[in-house]
Amino acid sequence: MPFLYNLLMGKLERPSNGNDSEDSDSSEDGSIDLSAFEDPAPPDNLPVSTLQADPLEGSNPRIPISLTEDDANEVDSNVLRPSRNPLIRRQKQNEDIARTICSMVAFGRNRRHNGQQLMNGLLFIACGVTERVSRYLNYVGLSCSRRTAHCGLAALGKEAEKKIKRLFSNTDANIFSPAACIDNLDFQQSIHTKSVADSSTMFHGTWGYIHHLPHTFFNHLNHDELTLAALKLALKKSTNLEVQPRHFAPTVISDRYFKLTLKSQLTSVFLRYVASSSQKNPPLADHPPPVRPIKLEKPNLNMLKLMMASDNSSEGIGDVLSGLNKQAGLDPERFSSQLQIIEGDLGTCMNVLSLCELRIPAAYSKTSLANLISIPGAAHTMWNFAQSIFLHHWGDQTNRQDTGAWRVLKALGIPQEKPVTKRDFTLMISNMEKIHEADLLYCMLVVMGIENETLPEELPSMTSASIQDVVEKTFDQFLSGEALEIAINKKQTKLINLLLRIRDFGTVIEVNRATKAGDTGRLIFMWKRWAVMGQGLKKLVHYSRHLPQLILLLEVILPKSLANVIENLMLLCPSGREGHFVATDFYLEVQNFWLKYFYNHSGIGTNIKRLRDVFSINIPVLKSLMQVLNRESGMNVVQQSHKNKIKNVSINSFVRFAKQYNICLDEDKPEDFVPTSISDVYQQGIDAIQEDFTNRKGGLDRLKPAYLFDQEVDHPDNLQIPEETGDPDTTTSKTAAINTSDDSDTSEDSDTSDSSDESDKNDSSDKNDSSKKSESSEESESSDETDKSNSPETANE
Repeated sequence: MPFLYNLLMGKLERPSNGNDSEDSDSSEDGSIDLSAFEDPAPPDNLPVSTLQADPLEGSNPRIPISLTEDDANEVDSNVLRPSRNPLIRRQKQNEDIARTICSMVAFGRNRRHNGQQLMNGLLFIACGVTERVSRYLNYVGLSCSRRTAHCGLAALGKEAEKKIKRLFSNTDANIFSPAACIDNLDFQQSIHTKSVADSSTMFHGTWGYIHHLPHTFFNHLNHDELTLAALKLALKKSTNLEVQPRHFAPTVISDRYFKLTLKSQLTSVFLRYVASSSQKNPPLADHPPPVRPIKLEKPNLNMLKLMMASDNSSEGIGDVLSGLNKQAGLDPERFSSQLQIIEGDLGTCMNVLSLCELRIPAAYSKTSLANLISIPGAAHTMWNFAQSIFLHHWGDQTNRQDTGAWRVLKALGIPQEKPVTKRDFTLMISNMEKIHEADLLYCMLVVMGIENETLPEELPSMTSASIQDVVEKTFDQFLSGEALEIAINKKQTKLINLLLRIRDFGTVIEVNRATKAGDTGRLIFMWKRWAVMGQGLKKLVHYSRHLPQLILLLEVILPKSLANVIENLMLLCPSGREGHFVATDFYLEVQNFWLKYFYNHSGIGTNIKRLRDVFSINIPVLKSLMQVLNRESGMNVVQQSHKNKIKNVSINSFVRFAKQYNICLDEDKPEDFVPTSISDVYQQGIDAIQEDFTNRKGGLDRLKPAYLFDQEVDHPDNLQIPEETGDPDTTTSKTAAINTSDDSDTSEDSDTSDSSDESDKNDSSDKNDSSKKSESSEESESSDETDKSNSPETANE
């Protein structure tokens, strides 16, 4: 083989004129040009005069050393770039060609020499090569068989399973157990030719990953506040907590922050569409100030194996927890003694709570599930609130003179489809951001008095002081509280609807940008506004209770160290780059796309067993292999990050519409069309909270997290450990008597329904309510547990 390798390298040598200057080698469009790789070496019998002396002459082989944010490129993992020197790139290509030919010859002579072929087989699976093409590549000796490649993936999967068990059993797990983020996943295994034995089946499974915070994160925390006993004690103390409106009311700090947020949004829109700044000082604040940002670092994530259980019911959640316990490699006693955080959509959290209520009282700690704390995902919370706010401001689509959100979309040239289904949340947030920026832009044009002019393609320059003056005047005239009061007093319906839409859409845009920035402080500021608005949005029945409960947990009930851990688990940055954070449940939706759509459509149909045992746990490995293929071919490993920007033609079209329908000014004529008035959901939420706090029995206790009866905390002196029997749920007569004597307390503490003003319930009614809750959660307004496809094709990570 050394002789063949040297022979090939000699044949692949190319002449060079020594001119390797890279002074004008970059392509005009900034793309990567590897045309030198495609030029074959000239044959020896061909006259040299008919060819260039250097194949690189006249081409643009230079590769950029770095990519800026303006290039809209996002690196998914480590930045892998080829050499900038064309001679080095050419030499590496020659070595790869010679090595590949030698490996093909060795593999054809002895099939056990299959190192290169096994790697290629895994690469082809990772890149979605069909089985037909893979069979041919195996025939010519370029890759191993598909069966061998699947065996290699299965071996990698076993190593991943061992790694998960090590994470749950190491010393860091003794401080705090890794958090689990789960989501349901539905597949259809279709059979074309059906029979009694063979028919199409629908698979309902659950998949997820574990998120382990770094060891250094826990150094500045109080470890005593991270234990299960600390959680139980904090929840027990919360039974005496009186929920008051001040827990969700705006403070001086939050009001000042929201004002700076709106001004930063105005500044950002001005610099993007109206004019650029000609000065660096004073600096323009186009981003809100940070509050509590998360430390920027790549997370430690490990995918779980796809579980044959659904999280759509209490019974399914029990199977999911059993599967998680099995993959963690812990015995039931060890698993129940550790505090375990479960993240997911609201439906999953409600089913976990329902199962915990059904297991009260429990004979053993391993069956009580008192160690679980479920956290609704930040992405699903944003999607459901954004959809409800969008529909609230949608307007009357049957009247072309209406100025609601649908009409703004039409003016911008965007198809105005009402977001009544939960299919494409990413597109919905993008459309809301475009509507919000268009509204802010027109308000600033009115303040500047240039709403009749056409905005140019090339932005003019203005001083920073002039830009700040426009922003301040626009805020005072349109975005301040006084502006809304003046419009209400004058009964300017169009202007009222516009100002309410700007304020409400501004919260959605801020939540989205705070998530990308990884700032949980900014996120919770907006969540508090949503907690109030949720009381006025009638369709958000469940989120209007569970979001305030989450806020109380993080800011009032839980110990500070435990609350800090939960905040840092809500967001993560897969690429490790600034401004590219995502919510944990959104990251899982992206992985769902890879498993459900990419690796499931390989040309041979759906195979549930293969997806479960081979692909699900190896998704990170397969994604990294795709990057390896780009690296080996001399390409940059980058991932595009979509920028949501409105084109100049669409902006001018909207400005003409806004001027024609006079959306910012009073109705000039009595016969002018007056749209339907949009209600102020924030004010309605304030009124609802004040009404419940004053007149409702129990006040705002329905917004308080449920406390489930725990015998170790409530009656530690009377605790009696029952003997092991065949039925682990069998309790002694003394335990039953204790539970009967505290019937009323348990009913009050575990009541999480909206009927907190009803009479006290006994234990049997609590269990019935819990079972009903698990059934009704599948039909809730969020429908997270049944319809959670976030259109991963448009995912931005």
